[in-house]
Amino acid sequence: MNANTKQLSLRKRVLTGTGFLIVRQFTINIINFLGNLILARVLMPEDFGIYALIMFLITFFTLIGDSGLGAVIIRKKGELSDKLIATIFTFQQLLMLIISIVLLFITFFVEPQLKKPETIWLFRISIISFFLISFRMVQVQLLERNLLFGKIAFLEIMEVLAFQGVAVSLAIAKFGVWAMVVGLLSKNIVMLVIIFFISEWKIHYRFDLRRLKPILPFGISFQGSHFINFIKDSTVPIWISYILGVKFLGYITWANSLSLYPILLSNLLSRILFPFFSRIQNDKEKFKNALEMITRINIFSIMAVSTVFFALAKPITVILYTEKWLPALNLLHLLILSTFFLGAVIPFINAFNSIGKSFYTFKLSLAWALGFWFFSILLVPKFGITGYGIAVLITYLINIICMFDAKKQFNIKILKNILPSLVSFIVAVLIIKLLTFKININNFILLVIFILITLILYVLINFLLTGKEYIEDLKYIFKR
Repeated sequence: MNANTKQLSLRKRVLTGTGFLIVRQFTINIINFLGNLILARVLMPEDFGIYALIMFLITFFTLIGDSGLGAVIIRKKGELSDKLIATIFTFQQLLMLIISIVLLFITFFVEPQLKKPETIWLFRISIISFFLISFRMVQVQLLERNLLFGKIAFLEIMEVLAFQGVAVSLAIAKFGVWAMVVGLLSKNIVMLVIIFFISEWKIHYRFDLRRLKPILPFGISFQGSHFINFIKDSTVPIWISYILGVKFLGYITWANSLSLYPILLSNLLSRILFPFFSRIQNDKEKFKNALEMITRINIFSIMAVSTVFFALAKPITVILYTEKWLPALNLLHLLILSTFFLGAVIPFINAFNSIGKSFYTFKLSLAWALGFWFFSILLVPKFGITGYGIAVLITYLINIICMFDAKKQFNIKILKNILPSLVSFIVAVLIIKLLTFKININNFILLVIFILITLILYVLINFLLTGKEYIEDLKYIFKR
């Protein structure tokens, strides 16, 4: 296969994978949005707080269990040997089995200290869910390496259907936080069944320390970034629940979930960018052009959704989620603003990782964590959950440094690709805020109309500023 054929083949797989992930993202987010909407209306902030604590433990120990070796599978040049794959799978599963046994053992010591000992079963059921994840990691990472996102999309859609179907049904039946815990277990059981049918690598066990030792340094450094980000994002909310109450952890969980909608495309791109950039890292010109185009598309999508949520935050909250969530409204505004600084650097982080500079992204994550802890400790006692939002926003301002580092490293234009969308956001928000002073949005139909007006306004302003570049991007994406 010559170079041109390989390039076309890679481009076709990237575009096909992107298509599958767009369908997956759209489907999953419709299901999640509707499911979470019902859960937010039926359950109480305290239930969301308890579930957030459980998910903290599961995610924390999953990051340890993965050990960054999944990134090694995706990034490694050349063919992957079956012995290496089996060694990674065995190592990860053994580590997660040990963690599961230790956690289960701990629950028997904690149980007598609890005011409601029966709640310990929430954690025991969650430990089972945690261990089942060990069957998923290597299989999905192999599919990502080969850009087989159609299979991944099918798996993840079925997982979400299982979770939301069970969680919503049990929530309506008044099972409280148990609805989400049993939904999580159902999701992972469905995953286990499907993974055996769609995986290209059949599970078997092998442990070869000689194969493991050379790849651990990159894996640990890569995972260190994710681990620090997770600790940064999770420990402060848990600390807040300790000093303010679990209800406030529920508010933070709700506001965080809504503020993530603007970076959905960024997260989708991230799934493709790391393997894609890893394949073209030796072609500097192609790498530069791809990174600039992805930066434009990424910022355009982030600010489009941010415009809607920022301009219409109050009517969205009251009409869709009920007034019980209004105490988190200021927090929601601050978190939406912070998504620009968070989402803008996602392509750059993937670019740095793809050329082997995982230690740079580790240092960036460490700076986020230290800044977030410092500003949270300073601001939360004085301003409560609003102080949490201010701390998040200030912390992600650090990403301006990453933008300039990416500009130097990859010789790309930053301001030219992000300013049009940023200006469009500011102008559209101001116009919609002025309109909502005159018009009271008090029903669902009027809310939908204003959402459409906001999106159209944002897109029109953006295309007036720099429509030519977007047209060129579309021509490139769809050219044969």
